Amino acid sequence: MKPITVRVTKDDIKNGKREDPKSCPIARAVRRRLGHRFVRAAHGFLAVKDGRGAMLYYDAPSSYRDFIDRFDGGKFVRPFTVEFTFDC
Repeated sequence: MKPITVRVTKDDIKNGKREDPKSCPIARAVRRRLGHRFVRAAHGFLAVKDGRGAMLYYDAPSSYRDFIDRFDGGKFVRPFTVEFTFDC
């Protein structure tokens, strides 16, 4: 399975919801990158439902976890690019 690379934008940050794994800036960016799919950005992983309905899980790098901690804590965050690797 290929890694997923996404760019979290200012718009994702502005419209993201704190402590909401389905609507945080990262989940918004992944949905935009992959099309309309179920996405859940949990603290340690990313879950994406593929076209057949199977859940795929991706490991989250430390930059992702740091971003979520800062965003959920109400701290300033900047747009960034993150890559997720498939976790079998």
